Amino acid sequence: MTVFFDTETHWFAPGNQAPRVVCMQWCIDDGGVWIARDRESVRHDGDTHVHDGIGTLVRRWLERGETLVGHNVAYDLACLTSDYPDLMPLVWKAYREDRVQDTMFRQKLADIGRGRYRTRRYDLGSVSAIHGGPALNKDDPWRTRYAELEHVPLVDWPEEALKYALLDAEATRAAYLGQEAHYDPELLVDACSQARKFWALQLASV
Repeated sequence: MTVFFDTETHWFAPGNQAPRVVCMQWCIDDGGVWIARDRESVRHDGDTHVHDGIGTLVRRWLERGETLVGHNVAYDLACLTSDYPDLMPLVWKAYREDRVQDTMFRQKLADIGRGRYRTRRYDLGSVSAIHGGPALNKDDPWRTRYAELEHVPLVDWPEEALKYALLDAEATRAAYLGQEAHYDPELLVDACSQARKFWALQLASV
């Protein structure tokens, strides 16, 4: 199974490049998109579910050998392993086993191989749009305000805050599946090695 995920965090700053996670949103190849915090989650259609927490959820994926896909995924994994240090060995194992994919660097590799590199932007919204995914508004004020919601139950979150987070996971899924469908696999053969490289660089910056 492939899991597409993203996090919303406190704002990063000098000396704090792996800030606390406020929520995590995820989906699989088919099915609803969920937003989770510790011991609560809500699906895009409003369905609710109680689970053991973000750390337990990610641990379960890693222990089962699932592939994790994110956009600039090293940032999200650095934040998650900072909050849940017991995940660190499992994350390293996933990287070694080529089970971490990054839609940002996959798009760059595909564009390099087709002579298209630097002809467009590589933020999640732009990459999602290439593959027919949802449009994202990175000027949305909620992008930098999730710390305000850290202690607010999900059922009390503004609809705009929920929608912004949920769309990030949906856009990541659209980007990855579009890349898989439209690009020659040879263009993406180095994707997991690139993901490992940027994981090392992310940890160095942290």
